[in-house]
Amino acid sequence: MHTSLTLAFIASAAATWAAPSPLAPSSDADWPPAPHACWLDITMDEYAAQLIAVLATDHRLPDFKYITDEGSLISKSSGVRVSLANTYAAFMELPLGERPASIRRVAAGIARMRDDDPLLEEVRGMLLPKVWSHSGLGMLAAERFGLGATSTDVAVTVPGWRLGEHMAAFLAINYPDSVQAVTPELLLRWGVPKEVLCNEAEERLASLRLSWEAMSIEGEDGPLILLPEFPEDETYFASQLLLVAKDERLGVQDGARAALPSKDTLLVYIDTSAGLNEIFIGEIERASSGPYPLSPVPLVLKDGVWKDWTVPSDDPQRHRYRNAFREFQSSLYAGQASVLRGLQDSLVANDGDRAAAPPAIPKDRIPAEYIATYELYREEGEAELFSRTIWAENVDYLLPRVDRLALLPEGGGPEDVVAVKWSQVEELAKELLVPVPGTVPPLYRTRGFPGKQVLKRLTKPN
Repeated sequence: MHTSLTLAFIASAAATWAAPSPLAPSSDADWPPAPHACWLDITMDEYAAQLIAVLATDHRLPDFKYITDEGSLISKSSGVRVSLANTYAAFMELPLGERPASIRRVAAGIARMRDDDPLLEEVRGMLLPKVWSHSGLGMLAAERFGLGATSTDVAVTVPGWRLGEHMAAFLAINYPDSVQAVTPELLLRWGVPKEVLCNEAEERLASLRLSWEAMSIEGEDGPLILLPEFPEDETYFASQLLLVAKDERLGVQDGARAALPSKDTLLVYIDTSAGLNEIFIGEIERASSGPYPLSPVPLVLKDGVWKDWTVPSDDPQRHRYRNAFREFQSSLYAGQASVLRGLQDSLVANDGDRAAAPPAIPKDRIPAEYIATYELYREEGEAELFSRTIWAENVDYLLPRVDRLALLPEGGGPEDVVAVKWSQVEELAKELLVPVPGTVPPLYRTRGFPGKQVLKRLTKPN
């Protein structure tokens, strides 16, 4: 049984800022206001008063009251009750210039709370860590909030454990028939530090003692392939990576490598000899091509923390690791393009009327540019793949980050295509490639096309 993950997102106040107020001028250029004494010595009562002002003026929620004895904000109409102790403590630890923006974020989170949000005492015993890929979250964010809505102004689930740069484990509520991610507004409402709940969730995961089949290849020190013994273990099986370094049966120490190529395959690689490395990458390739992929990027344990492992340039299997990553990126870009083209199709269905876009998606987050395709090729006699996309003159593009660009001047044919490395264009005409904030995997807007002099330099022999 594969349980579904219900993700709730909250947009920051930057996305919902509307009418002007003394605390929040309507122009972004005016924000944040110049630091002054009230931001330095603000009391908890004053902190609450500023939140109430923002909630009333900018979120049209005028009935929040501060209960001094409890240190809580309460809304009579919605029943929402928020403890401010932890957010106030975090506020006071911020640099002076960052405090006004913090007021905006906290107010936005409070504004999005609902009376039917679960209370901590109802779900505390159900909290578990759930592994999710950043690319998967990015895809869902784009689908719900449009282009570039992942990291700039949308807070998704609360990461509790980093697993390299491509994955993280998040706090989740393990309901009998579904999994709901713990969102920033839920933490805000519960008023308990994230670290406390993460420690409890990890202990609960260990107490479950999920069954696995451990297979050691080529001797006791070979790669361990851990597979869930029962299908119902699959939802939290990948989370076992948080525990393997603490499991004395496995003997995992700093320097060990691991991978989570899919949600039901956990690879732990203790011996780093070349022969076993070939088996390890083989298992990554096998699991990555199956259902429910997570990430083919290998991890290494450093000081008890799993971080991305950079494959050495002289590793005989390096091309296979790099190929696995490129194929992974290809599938991510295809999914991302499908979501963004779906948003564009919604405009076509409404005769291009951006005002008719879905209410949750700001009209400026529906891309007008042509979405280029991430393509993979292999040159004759070469073992390693390379990625490429086409960039034609006088066409506005959203380009994927690729190894090579095929530049097509206006009016040219196949014989006029100029093939160059991405790094060359970044070096000579970086201003033509503008990163789109928050996109996972990354996208770039084109601003013009390389001129004749730049093209000449790009094609000049080294």
